[in-house]
Order: sequence, then C-alpha cells, then structure tokens
Amino acid sequence: STSRRQRQMCIETDIKEHFTESISLAQLSGVSHLNKNKLTELFQKYTGMPPILFLNTYRLDEARTRLLQSDRSVSEISEDIGYDQVSHFIQQFKKRYGLTPLQYRRAYGEKKEKKARNNLL
Repeated sequence: STSRRQRQMCIETDIKEHFTESISLAQLSGVSHLNKNKLTELFQKYTGMPPILFLNTYRLDEARTRLLQSDRSVSEISEDIGYDQVSHFIQQFKKRYGLTPLQYRRAYGEKKEKKARNNLL
C-alpha cells in the first residue's frame, strides 16, 4: 500500500541522512513504528535487501566516492562513514569491491586523473 511504501521511503531517507551514525534495527523499528520483523520484510520488499545491508551498502558506496574524490586517509574515511573499526571497514570494502580501499583508490583514482589530464590536452 501507499502508506507502507511511504514508511519504507522514510526509513531509507533516515538511513541516508544518518548513515555516519550508529544505526540499529531497533532504532529503525522505533522510528518507523513497526516491529523489527515487519520492518525488515517491508524494507526488503521495496529495496531488495534488509535495512542493515542497505545501510552497509550505502556506507561502502559513499566510501568509494570519498576515496576517489578526497585525499582523506582510509582510516579517516572509515570513521567518517560510521565504521568503528578500520579493519572491519577494509574487510567489508574488499568483500564488496574485490579490492582493499587503498588498492581501489590506486586503481581507479589514477584512471580518473589520467582521464582528466587527457581532457585538458
């Protein structure tokens, strides 16, 4: 129903606005006024993934962008996007993208720089 879809969108927006903070399923449940199971079922129906996986995926996508668009260290980016332990962040990043954050920055940051230089010539 429309109200369920609106709730899901509110939860999604809340995750995106607060992804740098510690977010639990219990907190999302409280915000949405749904029990954890119903929240997970509803969220997964509309996004294709449970809320915490959505949060972690969003964080890693944001990290990927920051790795290429900033000079901040891996540990600073890890902290910026809400990971308490840089080792866990590195492990999750490698699991998702097949490279460590530093390997990713080196591989794709250089391509971006070369492309930019070529566009200037």
